[in-house]
Amino acid sequence: MKRVFLNINGVKNFFKKYYFILIIILAIIVKLIITTNLPLNARDPIGADEYLMMQQAESLANGEYLGPYNFLTLVKGIGFPVFLAFSYKIGIPLLMLYGIFYVAACLVALVPIRRLIQKKPLQLIAFLMLLFCPATLDGSVQLIYRNMLIVPQSVLLVSSLMMMYYHVLDNNRKKLLGWTLLTSFAWIFMWHTREDSIWSVPLMGLAWVIMLIMIIKGVKSKIFTKKFWARKDNKKILTKFGIISLPFLLLFVSIHIISFINYQNYGVYTTNQLNNSNYTKAVMLMMKIKPEKEVERVEITRETLRRLYGVSPTLKTLEKEIEKDYENKTGLVMAGDDNGEINEDLITWELIGSASVVGYYKDAQTAEKFWNNVYQEIKQAIDDGKLETRPILPSRSLIPWPGKQDSFAKLFESIGSLYIRLADYNDSKVNLDKATIDESIIRRYENISGGHAIRATDPAIVEENGARWVGYVNKIRKIYGLISPILFLIGILYYIGFTVFMIIKSIKKETCYFDRWIFLSATLGGLTVMLVGLGYVNAFMVNVYGYITSSGGLFNLFITLTTVLLIQDAIDFMPHIVSRWHKLHP
Repeated sequence: MKRVFLNINGVKNFFKKYYFILIIILAIIVKLIITTNLPLNARDPIGADEYLMMQQAESLANGEYLGPYNFLTLVKGIGFPVFLAFSYKIGIPLLMLYGIFYVAACLVALVPIRRLIQKKPLQLIAFLMLLFCPATLDGSVQLIYRNMLIVPQSVLLVSSLMMMYYHVLDNNRKKLLGWTLLTSFAWIFMWHTREDSIWSVPLMGLAWVIMLIMIIKGVKSKIFTKKFWARKDNKKILTKFGIISLPFLLLFVSIHIISFINYQNYGVYTTNQLNNSNYTKAVMLMMKIKPEKEVERVEITRETLRRLYGVSPTLKTLEKEIEKDYENKTGLVMAGDDNGEINEDLITWELIGSASVVGYYKDAQTAEKFWNNVYQEIKQAIDDGKLETRPILPSRSLIPWPGKQDSFAKLFESIGSLYIRLADYNDSKVNLDKATIDESIIRRYENISGGHAIRATDPAIVEENGARWVGYVNKIRKIYGLISPILFLIGILYYIGFTVFMIIKSIKKETCYFDRWIFLSATLGGLTVMLVGLGYVNAFMVNVYGYITSSGGLFNLFITLTTVLLIQDAIDFMPHIVSRWHKLHP
């Protein structure tokens, strides 16, 4: 009996000593099991979304780079196909590797959180809140598509940036270099996953400026003097300056490496045809042409195209194909009143597709020459005063600014609605979608991803098993959906109050809790920049649907940080309240 009692005490002591690690390990195992068992949504039989990602990953896995050149080869970043091909080559299913990647991002986030939060139970709460984020268990994760990667990439980027800040503060150059390399990896990976990762530039730029100011504060003599270069400490300062600038240098190098590889394989020096090519120049110029009548959610009207045929003989060679698609409504999303326009950004895909049908995409050089001719001819017509232009935003995927009186109100309303949608996690639902596409394509999806798709012909037991895992995930989403709106509102109020507190401290020349404010500002700032871009698209072009969940990582990180910080502040302040009470009521 005594031995049993001692064993029980030993277990209790062991758990008391290692409970933090044990709970984290158990939570990670549960998360990976749930993620890995989610059924795939195999829905794209051919096109520029999941099918393209699968096709390019297959080519990479076979050592054939992105495969034979066609009009879709360079329309999207290489990040996800590389991730998918890597998953296939090492034999780890895509969803498991994705789960491991997100777990790693959460563990990285825990490092700066532990600097802010002293109490282990609160650190544990923070980790669990991050780990089971519904945006990492939603419909976009079921698709073999690149959107799934933005959540772990954004959490990893902000968290590793925060550790760069701490090690600039600590004056630890070795650790600063390590965290800088991790930051660089997160940024480069994100940049080459989606073309709209431009939101990360303000975040990286502001972080660099803050760290540079901290470094300059350590300079004890004026730069560009013999005294400065003679001091060993100042040479260390220059080393730190070089280290914090590495992400920009490495991103620049990565862009040119990928561009060079594309040039070697296809003869065009670019990472992405939609962001940097003669096609981009031509389409952007076409968007600038002022239509006779503005049509909401239409980038280039049919009437505008017909005028462009008249000034661009090269573009006119596409007229027959484009007009045929207008008449047949082939693959088009028509405007709300079904007035025969091509809605949203689908006109850009129509232009590429038509050029391919006519034969201009037999190779990259031919395509580049074609679009350059279109650009030059339209530009000449503008210079000659034949076409009137209008201002547009510098992005291929966005329509020109509407310029109406209610445009700003509509934009702000759209951004606000996205915050609400993020908070209730309604866009993070998981469904038991049954694959109805060709069986051979379903098998290709399953083969490259190591996952399983539910078919309409599957036995009931297979469907029930898939429904079980989907049910678990939706229960998690429901819990988050109930508490997140409240936590977000409290978090915003906390951030505003804390910002006022920091301003008062700055006036008094005190820098108390500045690291806390930096972490919160970076998270909320990055989230807001993402939502401004998505809000514009949502207001004036197309409902963002699944794209909003890519913001879920930073949203969840923000409410996690504000929640645990508020609890910690309440615990720390409680003794003062008790002491005050005793003084007033002896």
